[in-house]
Amino acid sequence: MVRPRWQGLKPSPSRKFWQRWDQALALIAATNLSWILFDVTYIPLRNFWLHRNLYLLPSTSLMVPLPWVPNVTPFYDVVKGIKPHRDTQLYINVSANSIKPQQGKESIARLHNNYALIKSSSRLN
Repeated sequence: MVRPRWQGLKPSPSRKFWQRWDQALALIAATNLSWILFDVTYIPLRNFWLHRNLYLLPSTSLMVPLPWVPNVTPFYDVVKGIKPHRDTQLYINVSANSIKPQQGKESIARLHNNYALIKSSSRLN
């Protein structure tokens, strides 16, 4: 005789354990797959992770800012071995110290001159 569904067998404690075990392994596998996909796509999509902006069409300037996306580049660049280039860092440091908002093209020209002097003096040392 066939037993109706509502009168089914009660789950035994060992069966519950193995069901939880299967669920835990499925969660670990999904997490691992997500980590692998992130790791593989990090370098090609690094600009997205750095600026957290989504460009709808590459040929246009339509941009959707995504501020809720966490800034992972300071942490994951270390994992991937990405280091800032010394000339770029020097240029950023010089520009941050020498450009003021009210100054215009003269300030930018002076910035390029300062950068050239600092770069040539660092090569001499």
